[in-house]
Amino acid sequence: IQIGNQDLPIAEFAAEIADSITHNVFTIIKSETGSGKTTQTPQIIFAMGKQVEHTQPRRSAAHEAAKRIQEELAQAIPNLPPQTVAVHTGEECTVAPHTQATVFTDGMLLAVGYNATVNRLEEAKPDSVTIIDEVHEWNKNQEVLLGLLMKQAKTDPEMRVVLASATPNMEQLVDRIVEVTGINPHVIEVPGRTYPIEYIERPELTSVSATLELMKPGAGIMVFKQGIGEINDTIHDIERLMPAAMRGKVKFFKYHSTIPSAQLSDACSFDQGEDMIKIVVGTNAMESSLTIDHIRYVVDDGVAREVMTDKRGFEGLYSVPISQDRCKQRAGRAGRVCPGVAILTRADAKTPFVPFDERPEHDVAEIHRLDLKNEVLELAVLGIDLLDFDLINQVGRLPIIRAKESLAILGALDDRGLITEIGVEMNKYPVRASLKRTVVEATKYSKDIQVMIAAMAAAADAGGLPLYGRFASRDWKELSSESSSDLLRQLDLFIEVRGMSKFEQQRIGINPKNVGKAQETYEKILHQLGIEDDGLAHPNEFQREEMIKCIYAGHVEHIFQRMGRNTFRMLEDTEST
Repeated sequence: IQIGNQDLPIAEFAAEIADSITHNVFTIIKSETGSGKTTQTPQIIFAMGKQVEHTQPRRSAAHEAAKRIQEELAQAIPNLPPQTVAVHTGEECTVAPHTQATVFTDGMLLAVGYNATVNRLEEAKPDSVTIIDEVHEWNKNQEVLLGLLMKQAKTDPEMRVVLASATPNMEQLVDRIVEVTGINPHVIEVPGRTYPIEYIERPELTSVSATLELMKPGAGIMVFKQGIGEINDTIHDIERLMPAAMRGKVKFFKYHSTIPSAQLSDACSFDQGEDMIKIVVGTNAMESSLTIDHIRYVVDDGVAREVMTDKRGFEGLYSVPISQDRCKQRAGRAGRVCPGVAILTRADAKTPFVPFDERPEHDVAEIHRLDLKNEVLELAVLGIDLLDFDLINQVGRLPIIRAKESLAILGALDDRGLITEIGVEMNKYPVRASLKRTVVEATKYSKDIQVMIAAMAAAADAGGLPLYGRFASRDWKELSSESSSDLLRQLDLFIEVRGMSKFEQQRIGINPKNVGKAQETYEKILHQLGIEDDGLAHPNEFQREEMIKCIYAGHVEHIFQRMGRNTFRMLEDTEST
């Protein structure tokens, strides 16, 4: 049986990949975007008779990858059972007893493996291969997951791991694995792509004006933007400025991590023919998605919104120029089904243009720019001190020490840095550390308080519910009179909007994506608490005071003292703000 797409560049390396997996603990596949590594590598392993655990950084990519692999296998194998290839993410799990390949998000595979480790159920799986795809992204889940796999590799020579990416820092990756495990990875480089790409810099253009220039009958254009607000603004501006003769001939698609699967499939497969123009406007979720058909042009605004931690430990979203690696990754979305053109522009007239040659070569690993309290806590439950834990992108001692100090203030670690009962309880909840502590404190109170705190924590951890785009409505302000606590206001909003349609949420200036994330997290917290939502209501004055006590417990390290009319001092800091 001929399995896989033999027209893709990676097909020529199938035998070498299978041989490497047979004889090596670690196999690294470096291949350009469009080579087929995401869909074909699992099929190569499937043909070897092994189970496959395959990760993707985002849910949308995991869903589409699982769907595509199942479809290709079904074409080669008559009567292939459904769910032979399954998907397992935070919102979807199609795993069945006969499943032989599962596509996870990085975080979900870490959670599954982590829970097995905690419960001492982990066993060697000589017939299983773990694929970590898009390793160049180096999100925190990838870091910890690979750290645990490297730890296991020291004592389990039967384990098999494949690392795949278009743009990894090869020397750092190989050298670090050898340093930590003493094992030499086998590196396979898959050269070339299906079609060539022309790279162009247009500093005088914005992503909107560049798109308008490229709008010709039959064209497929992909436009990268930072977030949902920017996506909506871009589509609005293109529609406003396009020639009247083109109206009715342009089909727009939005692409971000929480777009429904059906809409993602439409964006991937829509054939505009000779007359229509296809424009896909999306976030960095498109960087690691499957092929979107008929894309000839990529318009890259050269920026991304990333979460970073300031010196006080507060996380925030910042707009930053992307690296050369990510520019190449974005450009690679073209050149898959026809010759492509990638254009680097400015996001808008106010944003300065950063030439490709002046950009950093590689991204800053997520674990180097985010708070580490959750990672310290997760590993502490396993009896592992992050200070002694090997990562690919090793973290300095100071951020880890600060995280441990914060967890000690919250009561999660004792004076020796060991996990406490509070810490074990905190680790059950899928929110940031301060909110974990808030939820644990709520267990001292009534079921109603626990439900309210769960909803509040979920809404806050989703990033808040309002939209802040240029054209976003502010009507949501009428839904809450709360002015003393942003957390309590998020609870008010969550209660009021979760029953609305996505259209209505957006109409009043609420982010449907964050509402969906909050609802999902809310349900997970309630599940861990062992309670049900019998009717989420606004707190009365007495309940509000109890909730504030829970909030204090989770945010005790961020208490400020008034020093004057407009001056405050953090009690854990000597600087004024």
